[in-house]
Amino acid sequence: MKSLLFLATAFLISVPVFAHESSEEISTDTEEYTITVNEDSVSVQESYNYNFGFVKKGKSETARFRLRNNGNYPFYINEIDTSGKAFSHKENCGGVLWPGQSCRATVKFAPKEVGQYNGSLHFDLIGRSDIWVYLRGWGYNY
Repeated sequence: MKSLLFLATAFLISVPVFAHESSEEISTDTEEYTITVNEDSVSVQESYNYNFGFVKKGKSETARFRLRNNGNYPFYINEIDTSGKAFSHKENCGGVLWPGQSCRATVKFAPKEVGQYNGSLHFDLIGRSDIWVYLRGWGYNY
């Protein structure tokens, strides 16, 4: 039963992080995904993928990633950063995330040229495995 519960939890946590890829522009509603940290390690996985899909050149889309502490002890955030020339972020995370607290990083994808873009959102945690969200998107002009 514990295995079934673990697999169901793993599936529920990992599924929403993958977005669809289509030739249509994604809705302007910002989606939010939660990454949960438990006692000693990140729950289920330490890297995720997010695909912004197709975004018109000169426009932008955003996605929110919530980092939540479900453990009994605080954990420390050294830094949060993005890489990739079409990706940027804003966040409200301090240096410490206390039990039950969460913070949010909002990633913006704004392609200036046509083509594929790759990047990452990196949560640099002190004393724990870092969390990476690998980002992808396409800029188009039609």
